[in-house]
Amino acid sequence: MADHGQLPSSLARERLLECLAPLRSVEALELAIEVLLALVALAPEDPDRARWLDEARVLANDPSIILMDEPFGALDAITRDRLQDELLRIWRATGKTILFITHSVDEAVYLGSRVLVMSPRPGQIVLDEEVGFSRTPTDSTTDVRHSDEFVEVARRVGAELAIASSRRTAAPDQ
Repeated sequence: MADHGQLPSSLARERLLECLAPLRSVEALELAIEVLLALVALAPEDPDRARWLDEARVLANDPSIILMDEPFGALDAITRDRLQDELLRIWRATGKTILFITHSVDEAVYLGSRVLVMSPRPGQIVLDEEVGFSRTPTDSTTDVRHSDEFVEVARRVGAELAIASSRRTAAPDQ
C-alpha cells in the first residue's frame, strides 16, 4: 500500500522515472515527468502529493482504462471534494476511461458519466444509470450537487442500492 504522506519533488521525480524508464529516452523522460507533475498539480506544499504521484505513475503507462478502488474513502469531506474536482480535471484533460469504485452514491453520481449498482452475493449489476446532466469546468461543486438533475439521479441510484441491500439482509449467505 502506498504511503500517502508528503513526498519531496526529488522523490516524486525518482518514482516517475522508475515507472517511465523502460519507455523513453532520458530527455523524453524529463519532459514526461514535467508534464505529469504539472497535470496532477503536485505543488511542493500539497499534502496529497503521494496520492497524486500514484495517479501520475498510472497515467505514465498510458492505460486505456484506469481502476480506482475507493481512493477517497478515508479522507475528510473538504479534501475529498477537492480531489474529486482534481480527478474530473484529469479526466477532461486525458479522456481516459476511469472505473471508479465507491460506496458513496453522491461520489458516484458526481464523478460518473454512468453509475452501476451491484447486488450482494452473487454480485450482479442491478442498475445501469446514465448520468445525463452535463458538468463544465466552471460549474461549482455545490451547484452541480444541488441541481435537480443530480438530485434525481442520486435518488434513483440510492433507491436501487437500498433495494439491493434489503435483498441481502432477507437472503441467507450461501
